Amino acid sequence: MRFEMANLADDFNLMGGTVERYVAQLQEAAQANRELFIGSLRAFTAAIDAKDPYTRGHSERVAAVSRVIARSLGLSDDLQGRLWIAALLHDVGKIGVPDAVLLKEG
Repeated sequence: MRFEMANLADDFNLMGGTVERYVAQLQEAAQANRELFIGSLRAFTAAIDAKDPYTRGHSERVAAVSRVIARSLGLSDDLQGRLWIAALLHDVGKIGVPDAVLLKEG
């Protein structure tokens, strides 16, 4: 009986170590996904800026101001992040607008 309990304890410890390794791997993968997502957001922002040079940097400025306002309102970090993303992408529709329309004077 003691031998079986010792084996169970060893097995439990091994499983705990395995679970900890899997959790660490998942955390690393989640961080890599976040970095890829942020890179994609930056690429969209660059595409928006390239489409309309007159407003270059506008999305970044709107995102920065949005974050300051969100903090001052006491919004959670999660909501601040979501608002930042929305602010970065608020002009993404410009990408599909023909230059003749987008850059028209007046």
